[in-house]
Amino acid sequence: LTRCYGRIEFKDVRFKNTPVLKGLSWVADPGETIALVGKSGCGKSTSIGLLTRLYDHDDGSILIDGRDIRSLNTSDLRKMIGVVEQEPCLFNGTIRENIVLGRAICEADTEEAARTANAHDFIMKLEKGYETVIGSGGITLSGGQKQRLAIARAIASQPKILLLDEATSALDSESEKAVQLALNRASRGRTTVVITHRLSALKDVQRIYILENGRVAEKGSAHPWNLEANTVLISGSHFGLLAKRGIYSTLVAAQDIGVGMYGRRRSSSAKTEPHTLGSASSAQANRSGYIYSCFSTISPLLTQRGLSRSSTSSIVSQQVKGLHKEKVTVQVQTKPSGSLSSVLCVLLLSVSLAWRDIPAVLLRSALLSCFLGQPDYQCHKRSGAANLESFRRQASLGGLQALGSLSTIVEMVHEAIVFLVDVVHDGIFPKADKRGVEIPVDGRSGTPLLELRGLLSLTRKAEPRAKEAVVRSRVELWDNGDIGQAILAIENDVVDLVVELATGGFPGPQPQPTTSALQCLDYRFMLMVNNLVAVVACIALSTVHCWPAGVGMVVVISLFTVFTWLASYRISANMRRRSKLDRTSELSIEIIEHAKTIQLLGVEQFFMEKYESYEAAAKSPTKRIAVYQSIQFGLTQCYTFLSDLVMYFIGAHMIFHGQTTSMETVVAGTSGNFAGWAVIFASAAFGDFVRSHYAAKVLYALIDIYRKEEGGQTPDIDGSVKVEDVDFSYPSRPDVKVARNLNLIAEKGQSIALVGVSGSGKSTIVQLLERFYEPNSGSIKLDDNDIAQMCREHLRNNVALVGQEPVLFKGSIVENVSLGLENASLSEVQEACRQANAANFIELFPQVVKHCVFRATNQFSMRYETDVGEKGGNLSGGQKQRIAIARALIRRPKIILLDEATSALDAESEKTVQKALNEASQGRTSITIAHRLSTVKDVDRIYYVENGAVVECGTHQELIEADGKYAKLVKAQQLAEAE
Repeated sequence: LTRCYGRIEFKDVRFKNTPVLKGLSWVADPGETIALVGKSGCGKSTSIGLLTRLYDHDDGSILIDGRDIRSLNTSDLRKMIGVVEQEPCLFNGTIRENIVLGRAICEADTEEAARTANAHDFIMKLEKGYETVIGSGGITLSGGQKQRLAIARAIASQPKILLLDEATSALDSESEKAVQLALNRASRGRTTVVITHRLSALKDVQRIYILENGRVAEKGSAHPWNLEANTVLISGSHFGLLAKRGIYSTLVAAQDIGVGMYGRRRSSSAKTEPHTLGSASSAQANRSGYIYSCFSTISPLLTQRGLSRSSTSSIVSQQVKGLHKEKVTVQVQTKPSGSLSSVLCVLLLSVSLAWRDIPAVLLRSALLSCFLGQPDYQCHKRSGAANLESFRRQASLGGLQALGSLSTIVEMVHEAIVFLVDVVHDGIFPKADKRGVEIPVDGRSGTPLLELRGLLSLTRKAEPRAKEAVVRSRVELWDNGDIGQAILAIENDVVDLVVELATGGFPGPQPQPTTSALQCLDYRFMLMVNNLVAVVACIALSTVHCWPAGVGMVVVISLFTVFTWLASYRISANMRRRSKLDRTSELSIEIIEHAKTIQLLGVEQFFMEKYESYEAAAKSPTKRIAVYQSIQFGLTQCYTFLSDLVMYFIGAHMIFHGQTTSMETVVAGTSGNFAGWAVIFASAAFGDFVRSHYAAKVLYALIDIYRKEEGGQTPDIDGSVKVEDVDFSYPSRPDVKVARNLNLIAEKGQSIALVGVSGSGKSTIVQLLERFYEPNSGSIKLDDNDIAQMCREHLRNNVALVGQEPVLFKGSIVENVSLGLENASLSEVQEACRQANAANFIELFPQVVKHCVFRATNQFSMRYETDVGEKGGNLSGGQKQRIAIARALIRRPKIILLDEATSALDAESEKTVQKALNEASQGRTSITIAHRLSTVKDVDRIYYVENGAVVECGTHQELIEADGKYAKLVKAQQLAEAE
């Protein structure tokens, strides 16, 4: 298209991949604002995906200005369209970079877009304004602030078509009203398609389409638009649809919160016994166990802080299950990161995790290294003279084998040790001998033993321990956006070791070495031990025969060690520098996770260039590393020649002056030559030791992150909550107080609500209750027990959180609902789903034929095995949130935290789910955070939070009569005249 006017037309569109759209037809004229409304899963967001060509429809046609979108260039099509998604995706960088994203947008247009999105004011309140770094996923911002930045990013490029998929779902009423007016202004001259469950945003649209089962079930005709007043005339489509008393009027009635001064509050003070999901025994209350503790740490954190990464969730989703299977309970003795050398760090780690195997292997290797050959030399099992001749031909280049070449006695001792080693080896590996496989009996023969009994044991324990450290880590790690480095460190330092061990212990081609912290515990360690002992033996032998030559050898080795250490030091320093500069791994994770958003924005080239710039930044230290490694390699290769030069120069000088004989000189020189070769062999592993130094620090830093509390209190929790005089500021922003002298109370079984504008500190209260952070001052008590003294695992086993952005893991519905519960039955899963209003849509899924976690009793049970996809990608936003609610309810918590738990539901589903939550909350304490006040009007007490402090408190009716800040919020959400 040379010019886009913005007319959109869907003609009998069908999407059969998943039967969502079944003949959908609607039209949006140029400059018109329309809305798509309906229940969750009716096809609203699918329409957006088809219009932007994330998917291609099967039948029908989608036209823009009369041209089929499949005939248009995909990149050009997306540049015409601005999209604001239901879950805003931001990138690690400054606010300005997130709005511009490499597009040709000037500074003035950037700030104008922020003003239009009602984001400019809060941006200017930040310390660095538009240059503030927001962290990966916008972690330092609230949900509403992130969504406003996403709106600014969408309209900054002046698109002709604007698609708003729940664009104001995370905003409070006051911000929503301001943003909605701004969006009305931004919609002038653009075709705008609005998808929303908050029907207060639809009063000003010109046409409303009600979708049901993939078709348009009801629509309102277009009416004149009053451009001056930015309002719809009284005959507008909103009021017209209300008059029809159809589906739309039902949705509106469901969201009417009765804000008139004569409104009545329904009583919710009745108390009953806690609701259970079956006849579970008292022991089952603790079945959440180890894995649920890990999950309850990471899942709410991802939910609250916007770190739901595609690759991260994939790793965590698999490893959370793995941790449960391992049932690792051994504690790690932690040491301050960087306080020990890499070798001592790793040896300490090995002793703490596989101590039974280490001493025997090290002793065996040390003994064999005195007599037996290098790793490149093997001996076949022979008998008699053939065996003796074989060993003489394959005489080792170091150790006491040098003496053995001159002494028959030592040779016989050597043969005896070889025989004993063979006997032991046959006892351990009899099958290998029967198949005629060459059996190494040199120093490397200890490696298979260490591999099978020591290192694999170490790996099995170190891997889940490091991953446990990540999922249980202090939240500061996530606030700093270091999760990408943490995951990569685990994968490189532990997981890759398994592959390496598969071939590293046996002769033959070796895999490319990886920078693993455990490399010095595999065959490289044996290699170092063998050759260091050989060097010492050769120095002793040379000194005995010609002490000046021995002294010369010591001088040469000392100089070689100094220069090699200097080169290694520079290599290590540049590796640290490269690690700081190399952000390609973090960016790769971000690109993979947000690929959909990147494509919708049409900024693929920008991210490719950004990746290349990160690569270029890391090239300088990489080149320096290559230079120093070359120097190191050159030193090791010339060492044997330098050693020969020194040894024979000294020997010739002493022979000339009659101070020694030629035989003694030859013995001393040969010993020096052997020592040179031993150094060359050892140098093959020395580089890996140097590179593992940084990896060892990273591994210990990860394990140190989780400081498991010993002796934490585990009192019985009834459910009363008391927050007293709490002050708090985030570690990443210590100068900004988020909570100021905060006080609130929730008695056992009470329902309270926290309301207020975005960024007022509501979600912070939830994070303090979960002990993601500790308050700077004040206390939080459950049943008069300070949570600071309680075991975190015990605390989180009794508190369930349903967050604003639901996080699901790849797997079936039943696996996601029962995640962490060891013996949850299918009936319990189904009951939890029914309570969360999820059973209805689950039982409409196609029947799944697969190996089931539970034995399915009927066709509906099989549908609970439906795969939800990565991050729940196979479900709609409302469906994901209902699964998350079911996951919370099945745990029978004493306290339920609901942070915008129904924000993604349509009005009808919200009403049903809210009723279920009210029933499930009986006998439990519930704390609800909501911008949609229809969900909180029946709670026992409402707290209005502003700037981190409670400014109003009371019931819905009391606060309405007080006509304060809460009353203003309620009036802003009024959808129809109470009269």
